[in-house]
Amino acid sequence: MSLPPPSRIGPRSIHLGKWPDESPTDGRAAILSLVLLTLLLAGCAAPIGADRVTTRQAYDQVDANALRTGKPGANTVTWLHRYNMDRLAERQPDEAVRQLHQKALATGERDLLFALAEMSYVAAERIRHGVKPWEQRDARDYYLGSAVYAYQYLFGEGKSPLPSPYQRRFREACDFYNYGLGLALTEPKGTIPVVRLEEGRRRLPVGEIDLSIKDTPMASRMKEFEKILLADQFRVRGFSVRNRDAGVGAPLICVASRDAKLGIHRSAPATVFLRAPGSLTEIATGRSAGSLELYTPDNPSVSIG
Repeated sequence: MSLPPPSRIGPRSIHLGKWPDESPTDGRAAILSLVLLTLLLAGCAAPIGADRVTTRQAYDQVDANALRTGKPGANTVTWLHRYNMDRLAERQPDEAVRQLHQKALATGERDLLFALAEMSYVAAERIRHGVKPWEQRDARDYYLGSAVYAYQYLFGEGKSPLPSPYQRRFREACDFYNYGLGLALTEPKGTIPVVRLEEGRRRLPVGEIDLSIKDTPMASRMKEFEKILLADQFRVRGFSVRNRDAGVGAPLICVASRDAKLGIHRSAPATVFLRAPGSLTEIATGRSAGSLELYTPDNPSVSIG
């Protein structure tokens, strides 16, 4: 993508008169006018242009999204501009999600699903970090919405083809799916990110979804563990590297009871995957359903579709 050249003020011809023929008063006036004009021109910095920056700074601008900055990225902002929702998204991101949902339902635009995934995450973060004691909204509803919208963008129905894995939006949608799903399953207002895998009806930003837990070998072992923690809420220390396989699903730490002999809690890694409704139409019917599926590293892949 080429950038337009920076806007600049072109050369101008300014007639100041003939100094020898002017009176002292006229001369002072001319000098004052020249000073004012110089200040005016100096203050006319072009609002649109391109500045020379480092590679890291340029990459940070291109790579900016709600997970990195707390604000929607360029692709989502494009849709907000198109529907004149910029100010609404800033003041009431949850309302912007509801309106974008209706636009996506009417148009079938796949890229709108990505915008919905990001705006749902923005709304969830706003609610989660709010300080209103009377807040009735649950941030987990919007985190879950982010995961569902991201799933539909990546794998669902639409009038346009599925996104290419080479697209930046594809990778970002995987992140919104993974982080949104994990945070949607954690206990509310807990200091420790304990995950609750429960069946039942859950609210979304628009509509609801019935969640069930699929019978997998790892799901049958859940009684062996004392608690399940969300791995993305921890930072590793004491090791030079942190290994993580790419893919979809929220990483979990399954913690067993304390071993009396060793004096430690044994733990096992797992991944929770949400198989969500394939389209917004399913959600609109009020009969949408999804399944939570637990897998171990021994099951490195699942089939979708």
